[in-house]
Amino acid sequence: MTTQAPAPPADNRLLAAIELLMRNRYRFYAEVRDGTGMGHKLRAMLVFAPLFLALFGAVIGSDHSVWQALSSGLKLPALFLLTLVICVPTLYFFTTIFESSLSLTQIFVLLLA
Repeated sequence: MTTQAPAPPADNRLLAAIELLMRNRYRFYAEVRDGTGMGHKLRAMLVFAPLFLALFGAVIGSDHSVWQALSSGLKLPALFLLTLVICVPTLYFFTTIFESSLSLTQIFVLLLA
């Protein structure tokens, strides 16, 4: 009789998706293509992409002033997500025209990665 180890905390699972993307992007993209763990990957990308973009914006803005760092830290993720909302439907439309088998979720995860 075997017992299963308890599931890792949610934060570790989210970080695991980011680590997989950074360490083995071919496997990550293959899993996205096959539709494996899409909800988990989507949550991880939606959490960490804006977080990393906010950090990047703050670093870029810190060259000027603290207020610019705060402003850039807020604007960069907002502009990225707004651009994503505009581009995802268009990309999905064109992938449908060209008979791609990718779903809307798969396209969303790929663009967030």
